[in-house]
Amino acid sequence: MRLRYSAHAEEKIRIRKLSKDEIRLTLEDPDYRFYDVATNASVAVKDIVGPGEKMGLVVVFTVTREGFRIVTVFPVKDLSGEIRRKVNSRRWLSLAR
Repeated sequence: MRLRYSAHAEEKIRIRKLSKDEIRLTLEDPDYRFYDVATNASVAVKDIVGPGEKMGLVVVFTVTREGFRIVTVFPVKDLSGEIRRKVNSRRWLSLAR
């Protein structure tokens, strides 16, 4: 799987000290998948163990001929709350894993 990162994603990964291995794992084996209607992008979500704590990792991406283009990545402490808010607002549509 080939991953390309937007400049925005690279900056967020650096600032948030996120692991590209965790990003790859989230894409390969997500706990949840969504479609973001506001950005026309796919979303992969996974529970991970971050620096000293359990958290959720959200990876927003598009699929191109060259592979996956990572738009942005962000950690969330309350993963179920984040999912509930996005789905209830109809921003995210649930997809099969």
